[in-house]
Amino acid sequence: MRKPASPPVKDAKWVRNPIDAFLLAKLEAQNLKPARAADKRTLLRRATLDLTGLPPTPEEVDAFLRDGSPDAFAKVVDRLLASPRYGERWGRYWLDVARYSDDKLNSTAEEPYPNAFRYRDWVIQAFNRDMPYDLFVKAQIAGDLLKSDDPLQYQPGLGFYAMSPEMQDERVDATSRGFLGLTVACAQCHDHKFDPIPQKDYYSLQGVFSSSEITQVPLAPKDAVERWDAQKKAIDKLDTTLKEFVAEQTKSLGAILAGQTARFMLASRHLGAGRRSGCGDAGAMDAVPE
Repeated sequence: MRKPASPPVKDAKWVRNPIDAFLLAKLEAQNLKPARAADKRTLLRRATLDLTGLPPTPEEVDAFLRDGSPDAFAKVVDRLLASPRYGERWGRYWLDVARYSDDKLNSTAEEPYPNAFRYRDWVIQAFNRDMPYDLFVKAQIAGDLLKSDDPLQYQPGLGFYAMSPEMQDERVDATSRGFLGLTVACAQCHDHKFDPIPQKDYYSLQGVFSSSEITQVPLAPKDAVERWDAQKKAIDKLDTTLKEFVAEQTKSLGAILAGQTARFMLASRHLGAGRRSGCGDAGAMDAVPE
């Protein structure tokens, strides 16, 4: 690999770094000129929205307008990159790739993932800590094999699979789309026509996921975890008892009301007849012929 030389340009004053030279050379080759430079207020707004997803505060605008130093904008970019909002803004794009959700998306009941926030927060922190991309990928595929004294350093990355749909073909699809940029789902039925993805490789990868198990990693001392598990089990038991009681009472009430159906139908008939005859609180009136 070699570093290419910057191409010659006509408007050398416009070039501030080697990348500018390559951009300007392409523009000049098409007889085009760069757009005029943005004013400081517009520049700050663009950078802040791009890096944090939020507009700058009035105080930030005033500070940037007062700063006349040559590296004023560089200081703004450094400040925005160091902001926790940076990871929140750009981490959400990866969470979309990972198909992140706080809930299992059951259409008939709520089934939240109890510790979904740990994967979400880990992705955000990975962006804020400038984690190298290769390590970011390894942590999500095999975070349990990466050595670390802190279980929260890499293992929360395994939420990429732990919170994915339980169907193994979905995990194969998420892996290939997210890390390879390829859609390999059709290899369930046949070899890819143009990509080197045979059906055999597809099911080999699916076999890896089929032989994997979801486990929980304790983050507290063993006795604390046992106390928490016992308390949760007691709460779940009471919740089940309450739901069973409500269901039984609902059934009993339904049976009682069902026995009064005849009275309800008779009362409805009398009420309808009274309305048709024009009866009201003031007394009976002559019936109106229909």
